[in-house]
Amino acid sequence: MHDNNISAPLDILLVSVETIKNQLNESVGFYCVQRDISVDKTPLLEKQLLIAQLEVLNKLASAMTVCRRPKEPQYAIPSEVRTLFQLSDFKHEWTIEELGELVFKEDVSDVAKKIARSVKYGSPVDIEFRMCGGDNRVRWVRCHSIRTEHDRAGELPHCWSIQDVTLYHDKMTTLNSHLELRSQQLAQVNHSLAEFANALSHDLKRPVRHVCSFADLIKEAVQTGDISAALGYVERVRDAANTMASLLDRMLSFSQVGHHELEYVDINQHELIVELMNESCAAHSRLNINWRIKGVLPPVFADRVLWRTLWLNLIDNAIKYSHVRDAIEIDFSAEQLGSMYAYRISDNGIGFNSAGAKRMFEVFQRLTSDTRFEGSGIGLAQARRIVEAHGGSISATSKNGCGATFSVLLPVLGTTSG
Repeated sequence: MHDNNISAPLDILLVSVETIKNQLNESVGFYCVQRDISVDKTPLLEKQLLIAQLEVLNKLASAMTVCRRPKEPQYAIPSEVRTLFQLSDFKHEWTIEELGELVFKEDVSDVAKKIARSVKYGSPVDIEFRMCGGDNRVRWVRCHSIRTEHDRAGELPHCWSIQDVTLYHDKMTTLNSHLELRSQQLAQVNHSLAEFANALSHDLKRPVRHVCSFADLIKEAVQTGDISAALGYVERVRDAANTMASLLDRMLSFSQVGHHELEYVDINQHELIVELMNESCAAHSRLNINWRIKGVLPPVFADRVLWRTLWLNLIDNAIKYSHVRDAIEIDFSAEQLGSMYAYRISDNGIGFNSAGAKRMFEVFQRLTSDTRFEGSGIGLAQARRIVEAHGGSISATSKNGCGATFSVLLPVLGTTSG
């Protein structure tokens, strides 16, 4: 309860009440869950809430009892059990072997071992497994023995309790899937943080060191009256500062990839490549660029903005490392590999050492230290993140001095264009 102090925070509760019914649609109980929605809950609290709901469902699941008389091999099957598993209403007694035939075949071995262990030592058994009834529908059931005065070690229990926990198990499966997805997302975030930590400790320090070094040189030049040298060092400071600003901008762009909901649309891959290559050739009008599309480029179902950024990065990369040639040769192609489409871009540039093929897709990792080829080392890392955000992968092959080929693999499923 809150007092009349208007500054006290207001708790907002979401209350959910649901009736639990058995197979005959009879009310056997209910559960009530209240949830504080006044603040944004963490995934852990969401998990705890769902597990609490599942525990209630499990406890309130309608329990049905199957028993046999002392020294009798057959169990009396009540009507609710026959109704649940769509069994013949004319057969009221079943042996343990006949009941075992209803167990899902992949669970038979495990169920048999646990029951055999229980029989051998006279201990209770509590197991969950799948059963398939007369309607061929697979259900999850919880089966646990109920101790009676007639039970003896080495003999089957005389009484069993059976509960239909299909709903409970389905919700647990959904929960585990959500948790697995969250774990994958967390692993991706941790990897990104590691990349940025590496960048901050290495590449971003370089222009800062340059600024400090040239600041000292400016101070010395001013003290000696060499204004011309001081002005030259000032320009170097400005260059270093601009480099720093460019790196920060590209890092911001890189960090945002994959953290927004994708807007999927059908994209004509052929038209996109033609558009981007026309733009690139116009931007590099002084270079002799020859490009070709070999065969058919299947359409893709992707986020248009990100997909355009991906291919701009790959095209810019091909032009950058091929501009030392008399003529730049760029080829585009595609093929289907099982359930994946492989889109490829090949160039006749300087290539790279295959040992660094994976490392080049990490942030601030460049293909070469050759100063003729400028770059921030973010383009390919951004390309990798875009492809992974679409459920695909990217790789590269090359030999030093013999050009490079970049392959983008994307699942075929999800493409809706003809």
